[in-house]
Amino acid sequence: MTLIPIGVPISEQQLSASLGATHHRNIQFTGIESDIVEGTAFTVTKHELELADNYERVVDYRRVLVQPASGKNAWVYLHAGK
Repeated sequence: MTLIPIGVPISEQQLSASLGATHHRNIQFTGIESDIVEGTAFTVTKHELELADNYERVVDYRRVLVQPASGKNAWVYLHAGK
């Protein structure tokens, strides 16, 4: 998976203050084989995935199917503006 970490600015001051951060963590597809993002894949139910979709949609993220180095498909959330 050729992705790199990036930051998406948090536009709402109240949310930024409550999170103690100025940017949401995100990843971006680069197409460069040496670019990787390490992480953990979780097994979730369809209902849990729908709840995550609703949560992420509020901050303009979309769910994308990727194939990490493990060879097993996984969902990631990418900022829709990228």
